[in-house]
This record gives sequence, C-alpha cells and structure tokens, in this order.
Amino acid sequence: MTDSRKDPGNAVPPLQAGDVRNRGRRRLLQAGASAVPVVMTVASRPVLAQVQCLTPSAAVSGNASGQAAVFCTGVAPSVWSGTGTWPTYTKATAKFKDFFSPDLLGHANILMQEVLTLAAPAGSNDEVAQYVLAALLNHESNKVPDSILPLAVIHKIWADYNNGNGTYQVNGSVSFNGSQIVTYIKSTIG
Repeated sequence: MTDSRKDPGNAVPPLQAGDVRNRGRRRLLQAGASAVPVVMTVASRPVLAQVQCLTPSAAVSGNASGQAAVFCTGVAPSVWSGTGTWPTYTKATAKFKDFFSPDLLGHANILMQEVLTLAAPAGSNDEVAQYVLAALLNHESNKVPDSILPLAVIHKIWADYNNGNGTYQVNGSVSFNGSQIVTYIKSTIG
C-alpha cells in the first residue's frame, strides 16, 4: 500500500469551506435520492380508486385475520350529492327517516339529497349522517361489499350513534364516536 505522504499522486486535496468530508457518503446520498421516485411509484394508490377495506371490527384490531384482500370503491357524500344517478333501492327525493331511525335530529322530514348538502362541521351529527348515508349508497351500488359493511351494520351504526351517548358499539369493548365513525367510513372510500 502506498503512503500518500510519500507519493503526491495519491494525495487527497485539502478540504475547502463547504466541501463534503466523506465523498463516499455523498455518492450514497445521491444514489438514494434517485431511488425515491421508484419507491413513491410503488407506494401509489391502486388503479380505479380502490382501497383495501376492513370490517369495523377488523379495523379496530388492524387485523384482516389472514383473509383475502377485499377492495372498496366507495365515494364521498360530496360525490353522491353531485350525481343524479343513485342506486335503484334509494332515491334522492326519499326522506332520510324512511331509511334511518331515528330521524336526523333538528331536520324533520329532510330529504336524502338535502342531508348530503348540509353544512356539517367535523364530528357533528350532520357529518355522521352524511357519511352513514354515503355508506348506504356505496353499499347499494356495490362499491362496498356486503362482507365488509352489511346493510344491517350501516343501520346499527346510525341507531347506536343516536341512542343517547353518541357512539357505535363495534364490539364488546370498543366503540366509535362520531369522528371515528366518519374516519371508518372514509376508509371504504377510494
């Protein structure tokens, strides 16, 4: 091995202000920066706005119990409010109380379409109503499979939430408040 002190051809020039001390580290960082677009591409969302979705109980535990992945293509309340095409089972001009019990507090005889256009602050009863209604429409249009969010569970979410304590009982030990209900239903939206 040649000693750089004796052989000026192997000498490393002295560092100047702003020089990188470890050129190898600099090459490594440059190589890493070029890999970012590849990683970001792999992490992008699936085609056709599908999301892997879970039942409420599985969402609580974060466990899909080894079952095959199920994908949802649900849409948000704002999308349903802007479309004239609703599932056959429901009508925009039907009353909310014809599908959900109890009626939406403070909005007697409100139409389904009107629920979707309410100015609903985050976590409010009106916002929960909008997302529960979107869950119903997504279910009826086969955007969210029955195996993930059956019609009976959608109705139970609304009934439990309005039973006086403002929560949906997911299982024996866990309940969702209004914001958590909305967050869960959003997880079924692509």
